[in-house]
Amino acid sequence: MIRWIAAFLLALAPMQAAHAMGTLPSETFNLSPSDYRWTYQETLDITNPEDGVTLSCNLFLPEPKVSGETFPALVMPNSWLMEEHEYWVQAKTFCEKGYIVLSYSARGWGQSEGVVNVGGRKDTSDITALIDWLTANTPVTGVVKAPDGSVTDDSGAKIGMCGISLGGGLSLMGAAFDTRVKAVMAMVPWGDLVDSLYLNQSPKPVWVKAILVGMGDIAANLDPELSIITDQLFNHEHEAHFDTLLPWALDRSPINFLEKYNAEDRDLAVCISTNLQDFLFTPTQMLRFYYGLNVAAKRIDFNRGIHASSEGTGLVGIPNTVWNRSYAWFDEHLKGVDTGIMDNPPISIDNKSSSQRHYLDHLYMKDINGAHLEGIQRPPMENDIVPEKRYLTHRPWYSYKGGLSSHAGDGSDTISSGLISGLTLGIPLLSSLLEAHTQALHITASLPLASRSKAIVFATERVGSTRTMVGTPTLSLTLTPSAERVQLIAHLYTVDALGIGTLISHAPLTLLESDRLMPSAEPGVAKTYEFNFITTAADVPKGHRLAVAIDTFDISYSRPSEEGFDITLHYGEGCFLEIPWLP
Repeated sequence: MIRWIAAFLLALAPMQAAHAMGTLPSETFNLSPSDYRWTYQETLDITNPEDGVTLSCNLFLPEPKVSGETFPALVMPNSWLMEEHEYWVQAKTFCEKGYIVLSYSARGWGQSEGVVNVGGRKDTSDITALIDWLTANTPVTGVVKAPDGSVTDDSGAKIGMCGISLGGGLSLMGAAFDTRVKAVMAMVPWGDLVDSLYLNQSPKPVWVKAILVGMGDIAANLDPELSIITDQLFNHEHEAHFDTLLPWALDRSPINFLEKYNAEDRDLAVCISTNLQDFLFTPTQMLRFYYGLNVAAKRIDFNRGIHASSEGTGLVGIPNTVWNRSYAWFDEHLKGVDTGIMDNPPISIDNKSSSQRHYLDHLYMKDINGAHLEGIQRPPMENDIVPEKRYLTHRPWYSYKGGLSSHAGDGSDTISSGLISGLTLGIPLLSSLLEAHTQALHITASLPLASRSKAIVFATERVGSTRTMVGTPTLSLTLTPSAERVQLIAHLYTVDALGIGTLISHAPLTLLESDRLMPSAEPGVAKTYEFNFITTAADVPKGHRLAVAIDTFDISYSRPSEEGFDITLHYGEGCFLEIPWLP
């Protein structure tokens, strides 16, 4: 339902034009022609022999032009709240280009049996069973068969996986556990389910409780374990997370299986498409996963949009940049066509302030707050951008803003918890959707009118010329909480001459009595906490300021306690913002 609403709104909005600073890398690819006739099998049931669960599928099969012609094959899992017919338009398009396409409902969805497994071992076993069926029953390129038609070797099979949301996550997990998958196009997948459900120890009631569990329970046969985990999550049963949430989520997180993708004998190409306003599977976690990949080919694209909105028009046949890249990716890595997609820098990111798209070899991100990833070998992040460090300094009582200074300050300020501070992340889903696709209806706040007791604002001087921030800003705060459970929301704004701030990124931070993921909150004790904003790209126009504004509540994140609290900020070397400016 959500995805179709997004697709409808997108159809009414202007198409996103890709402009660049200076020279624009070509996004007009040399694609294989769409000249194959095809047949379609509407009802196809494939049973996983491991546990007898039958999956509901449909099959698109190109008609050979010459005797014995073979084709690369794509497996396309459904996204959350959808089923196997979701990709009908795109499956047909791929088939016309000479791909076998098997679209299916993951277990627990649509007409498939079983309960929803969210990328666990049952889902990956299903993917293996589907690939077994494809190599045995269709003319897949790279499969060696005996004269009687039986498969003798399918290790060289040209298999790709492609999907949105749940389908994107299943595509990545399928590639981890089946080496026959040679290419992946993962659209708004997750890389780290711990981060997705529990970003900086902050549960997401709209995305997780209402959509994933609430609507999922109506549309699918959910595993009762998922409800148990989310109940613990929203009751802030923090210690229970280490017995349930963390093991469950990590067992389904692609970042936990980097050694499988990065194995020396793998020939794997991974393309990730993620969205800048996706508060569920944040672009920040996908960038961390991307940097962990050491595969034959990889790229990542950051688009404007909430979760799955940038892909929506493609599902109904409207020309779409993300799907166009998918044609090029599979042509390049399954058919061996020189499409030109590998000629571009491997990272592209939309600018939230304009219609520009930046093409980069590296994107800045600081690898912090990975305690739950202990033991997972992650290559160091490559960064060719040195961030500018600005220290948070004292806010005079008569000013709505404190300083973001090049030198550390001293002293302290205190804010109190409260529901209304004058700062906001907007209406969940709707505000971000309109911001992403209208380029006009931004999420704004009047910083001079922000509460002096419930919020605090820090701003740079006015910039003398337009500057562009690209990457993942980092905030470090030295805090003394008055309680064992406190929360703050950090907002990053560009601010005009009237003090109107336009939101460009944010980050929640929830502190608890436990220190197993982050330093604990000890009443009366000052500690330093460092965390990332959500990855972004935006301009700070000439004459505007960059500002950090902090309050203690937003409806996008669940409160850790109903009790009031104070947070004291201590200025000094541990209180700073790191800004990844584009050179």
